[in-house]
Amino acid sequence: MVELIIVMVIVGLVSAMAIPRLSSAADRSRVAATTANLRLIARAIEYYAAEHADRGPLDEPDGSTTSDGDLVASRLTARTTASGQVSSTGPFGPYLRTMPPNPYNRLATIRIGGAAAGANTHGWRLDPATRLLAGDHPGVVAPSGGGDGALAVDGGAAVADGELEIAP
Repeated sequence: MVELIIVMVIVGLVSAMAIPRLSSAADRSRVAATTANLRLIARAIEYYAAEHADRGPLDEPDGSTTSDGDLVASRLTARTTASGQVSSTGPFGPYLRTMPPNPYNRLATIRIGGAAAGANTHGWRLDPATRLLAGDHPGVVAPSGGGDGALAVDGGAAVADGELEIAP
């Protein structure tokens, strides 16, 4: 009986040490996946702009900005014409096979503007004024425009606190 109690105590101690390490590894992998997905979307936006006369997927041919996240996602995942119209025969794109999901809430949609990042209504939030792309999951840091700890990405984008700034 004493041996059984000793074994149970040892198993309890080992699991008490292992569980926090495993949960922090899961958090680190979620952060890494979010950063990778933000970079993937940012790179797709850069490629789109390069082929559409420096107009991003938010920009309409008349100079206005769309607020339709589904249209932006379609422009990145389908073929488009020079004016940005989604067309199966368009010469440009697709830039993404599918929209990557946010690892925190598993949503693969984009919200343009509206509530601050963290509302958890979509996978991603793209601010039309600042062109900051951020996860839309609870606890995300509100877009700040970069700052300390920013990591440069090709085309002028920077990762900071789980957000990505996209050069217009």
